[in-house]
Amino acid sequence: DYEISELADACNLMAKQLTVANRTLEDKVRRRTNELQTSKERFELAVSGSAAGIWDWDIETNRVFFSDRFKELLGFKPGEFDDTFEAWESRLHPDERDGVIDNLQRHLDDQRDQMFDVEYRLQLRDGHYRWFHARGKAFRGDNGAAPTRMAGSITDINSRKQYEDKLKH
Repeated sequence: DYEISELADACNLMAKQLTVANRTLEDKVRRRTNELQTSKERFELAVSGSAAGIWDWDIETNRVFFSDRFKELLGFKPGEFDDTFEAWESRLHPDERDGVIDNLQRHLDDQRDQMFDVEYRLQLRDGHYRWFHARGKAFRGDNGAAPTRMAGSITDINSRKQYEDKLKH
């Protein structure tokens, strides 16, 4: 009887400890979920309040998040623009395409903490071209391995480019 009583006491103690551990874990998960939700809301608010189009390229899967504003700058509605690198690349103006791709590759190959910073024309949904300024940065693992992700923004600089062209002439 004594051994059974000790065993029962030990089981009750373990059950209480497990209950406390579960509550602690549930509290941590709840706090982290709230922090993640706040961070998501902050990001969405910043993106929606920006004049820039935001993009985030998962290099390994070749999928790209293009913000609604990015698509809008090109004349597209949400859901009308493919979430792929090729969708963006295919819209580069032929005069800038090679230079932009070379610049992008140099950025991806460069281990220094540099920004991707270029100006180029993109074809709009209606077939016309507009000038954009793109900035971005590749993200690497802790060991400086090949980049797995790159994110950045584009802003419309067409008016400025037209003004510069008028000044030249």
